[in-house]
Amino acid sequence: MKIKYSFRKNAISILYLVTIFTINSALAESDSCQKLQNTAKVTTINGQTDIPRDTYVFANKNRVMFYNAPNKLCKINDIFVVNGDLLYAYKKFLTYTYVSYPTIKGQYVFGWVNSDDIDAFSPEKAVRNKKRLFITDFIVMNDSNWFGLGTNHESLGVKEYEISSSFIGDFPNNVGGLDKFYAHEYTNFSIIESNVGYDKRLWSMDDSNIISSITLKTPKYKTIRNIKVGDSANDIRSAYNLLPDKEDNNKIEYLFSGMSLVFNLNKDKITSIEMSIVIDN
Repeated sequence: MKIKYSFRKNAISILYLVTIFTINSALAESDSCQKLQNTAKVTTINGQTDIPRDTYVFANKNRVMFYNAPNKLCKINDIFVVNGDLLYAYKKFLTYTYVSYPTIKGQYVFGWVNSDDIDAFSPEKAVRNKKRLFITDFIVMNDSNWFGLGTNHESLGVKEYEISSSFIGDFPNNVGGLDKFYAHEYTNFSIIESNVGYDKRLWSMDDSNIISSITLKTPKYKTIRNIKVGDSANDIRSAYNLLPDKEDNNKIEYLFSGMSLVFNLNKDKITSIEMSIVIDN
C-alpha cells in the first residue's frame, strides 16, 4: 500500500510540476493571461468542474490579491481584499480559486485568489454590519446547520425531511443556454435550486446548481441577525437598524447586490421570511 500510495503521490507531483512549467512557459512566450483564463474556464476533472465544497470563504491575510488568470504573473494591480472580507468561491484550478467579492455599492468583482489565502466561513465568524446589508444577511441557520443563497445545493447537508421536489422548468438565458429551476419542500423551509449565473462562476450549464431562493416557514431557522418567524416588525427594525427598500403593512423588504430579503407580515408578526436572487426577466 505504501508503494502504491507513494507512486501515486509522486505521479501527481510530477503532473503538477509539468502543468506549472507548461503554464509558465505559455505565459512567458505569449504574455497572455487571457489564454490561461480560457484554459481554466473549460478545464474539468472527470468531466466536472472542480467546485469548492465551501461557497462562503473569507480572506485570511492582510492583503489577498486578485488575478485575472490563475498564475502569479496575472496579478490585477490594486485589486485586493483584506483579512476578514467575505467572498463567494466558485472554481478551483491548481493552487488558485475563482471568487467574487460584492462591493459596498452592490457590484461584484471577479477574479482568482491563491487558495491558501482563504478559509471556509462559519456564522460564528460573522461580523454584523448595522449600517448596511452584506452577503451574510442571506444566510439562515439553526443550532446545527446553516446555508445561504449561492450555496452549492449538492453540499447543502441539512438534516431535514424532504416532503417533495419538482422540476419547475428551464428558460433561455442571454448566453445561449438554459436556466434550470427545481423546487424542494422541507418541513421547516423550502428552497429553489437553479444554475442561474453559471457562466459568471466559470461553470458549464450542467455542472451544478446553487440555492437561489429560501423561504423559512417556522421559527426553527433564523437569519444571521437572529430574526425568525413569529418575531415582530419592531424586532426587524431593531436588528437591521437601516431603512428598508420597501415597507408596508404586509412586508418589509431589503435589497443588496441582486438579492432580496423579505419579511412577510400579518398583524405586525412575521409569517415567513424569503431570500431570493433577483433574476432578470
